[in-house]
Amino acid sequence: FGAFDFAGPESAWITTWSGDLWRVDGLDEDLDALTWTRVATGLNQPFGVVAKDGKALVLGRDQITLLHDFNKDGEADFYQNFNNDVQVTSNFHEFTFDLQTDSQGNFYFLKGGPVNPGGRGWGPLSDHHGCIFKVSADGQKFEVYATGIRAPNGMGVGPNGEVSNGDNQGTWVPADYIHFSKPGAFIEVPDLSHRQPSPTKHGTHLCWIPYDVDNSNGGQIWVPANKGKWGPFEGRMLYLSYGKSSLFAVLQERVGDIPQGGVVKFPLKFATGLMRARFNPVDGQLYVAGLKGWQTNGV
Repeated sequence: FGAFDFAGPESAWITTWSGDLWRVDGLDEDLDALTWTRVATGLNQPFGVVAKDGKALVLGRDQITLLHDFNKDGEADFYQNFNNDVQVTSNFHEFTFDLQTDSQGNFYFLKGGPVNPGGRGWGPLSDHHGCIFKVSADGQKFEVYATGIRAPNGMGVGPNGEVSNGDNQGTWVPADYIHFSKPGAFIEVPDLSHRQPSPTKHGTHLCWIPYDVDNSNGGQIWVPANKGKWGPFEGRMLYLSYGKSSLFAVLQERVGDIPQGGVVKFPLKFATGLMRARFNPVDGQLYVAGLKGWQTNGV
């Protein structure tokens, strides 16, 4: 699974890395009668999806695609280019990751750097490698939101518009971190800053996460107010690890304008590298998904 989002009561859109979009129905309290329908195929490594107005918007390596089912047979019959302004090269590692929205309906996603095979250094650089992007709610406006990230398999947008990301340990990234960025910000990797002169100091992170705790990030999500079902965690950020197949609570405070904090692992065991998370609006609980596609301790 590359991504998922709840499509309505007891149903969800789910993408696969190999290019499919599925609709799964029957997501009730018992989960004893699930029905799967393949809605679309041929998508380009879809690692993000958002449900909107009964339709699925899917982020692939090439574009955000809006799927239409005009004849109402359960399968998409028109793949609309919602926005394809992001640059694409042939590098195998420049995945586009995640798809999140803010309270105004704007979309956010990330793109990795062109990591060389083996993980050291970069291939030829485009203007969009290693960036966070923002796309307007109607798909017409595309902008680079922040720069300087290596291989950020997931991000989050908080209830007050907080834009967060983690990263994958490797070139210029000594360990994973959690970062909150502002428009125009530089985050971590000078080679992917897209500015001259190249920065000599990285941004201020909320925290660093040691390699043996998490070597490769997944997404982040904020616990909504859901009638006490998540108790004292309501309003707090949760953090997913792809590399260590783990879920963390994020502890935060601010000292002046500087955010700082740490993470605490939930005592849960997952069989896959966690990438995507959504709270189910029906039962108020957290659903997580992921895959084993590159280095992870998931089985």
